[in-house]
Amino acid sequence: MWNNLASVVERFVKKGDSLHLNGKIRTRSYESSRGEKKYITEILATTMQMLTPKSGESFRETALVPEYHETDNPYVPQEGDLPF
Repeated sequence: MWNNLASVVERFVKKGDSLHLNGKIRTRSYESSRGEKKYITEILATTMQMLTPKSGESFRETALVPEYHETDNPYVPQEGDLPF
């Protein structure tokens, strides 16, 4: 998840929370500084909906929250980008 969507996840999502993500899954490889071939699978999310209700809310109230769409300057990783 990139840019604004990553900021939302960092602030509001905790381990164990349920999310609905739309986007792409990409698998690629690169060579580490030690010369080892590394493989990575990335989830490139474009939209996200939080499904876990906040404390004190019912599931129905949470379901009425609109989806977050990352349309403001989405980052599209280029070939050769490293995940760190």
